[in-house]
Amino acid sequence: MGADLYIKGYEKHYENCVGRFNEAADKRDRIIEEQGRDHPDVKAAQEEVSLAYDVMHSPEFYFRDSYNDSSVFHRLGLSWWNDLEQFMYKRPRGGVNVGPSGCKRLAALVESRELEFTPEDDEETVQYFVQKKAALIRFLHCCADAGGMDASV
Repeated sequence: MGADLYIKGYEKHYENCVGRFNEAADKRDRIIEEQGRDHPDVKAAQEEVSLAYDVMHSPEFYFRDSYNDSSVFHRLGLSWWNDLEQFMYKRPRGGVNVGPSGCKRLAALVESRELEFTPEDDEETVQYFVQKKAALIRFLHCCADAGGMDASV
């Protein structure tokens, strides 16, 4: 479970990518069914599935923040349930639920917050959250420029 953020226009991108993903998954499943899970072609077929999935959920269109120890929002002292609501509005049919100004204000909030670390956090963990915070900020600015985003929390 986690917060899923989709840039306005994600649906069209998804529609363009889902066919490739489904074809790759079907091919992998056929190999498993016909040759068995341990067949050497399964690994290559799974790599095609993973690549298609990654393209479908590319960072220009989609951002995910899990509700666990990998949550950048939590490390910023924020809650997706409590802190996002102030940026949202009731969605008109087919519209977005965080408009461009909400995306800009949310980006400013994220930029203003310091990441919280513990003494047990190693350098790899620190870098992970620094990069994830930067990716969230970039994503929010892109959403503001694109007309907003849908947030599912």
